Amino acid sequence: MRLLVLSLLALPLLSGCHEKTQGDAVRQAYDNKADQIDAQAEQQPTRTAKDIYHDQADAYREEGKDREKGLEGKTPSSGPNPPTGQPPQ
Repeated sequence: MRLLVLSLLALPLLSGCHEKTQGDAVRQAYDNKADQIDAQAEQQPTRTAKDIYHDQADAYREEGKDREKGLEGKTPSSGPNPPTGQPPQ
């Protein structure tokens, strides 16, 4: 009986676990842009060009993580930034 009561008390605490935050939306925008860049990479004729595009996509993903952390008040990582330093369009 005690276990049932304790589990019912914990339910309200779990209800907010899956809510989308502004940081989630920003990171998703960066991930979407990175996916577009990865798709463009596969269309490049040389391995070097593909690597450059993939590196840029990775930089966008890292920037998205950093911006998400910044919006949530966490410390950003020290990874690379996108070459433009601008948010994805």
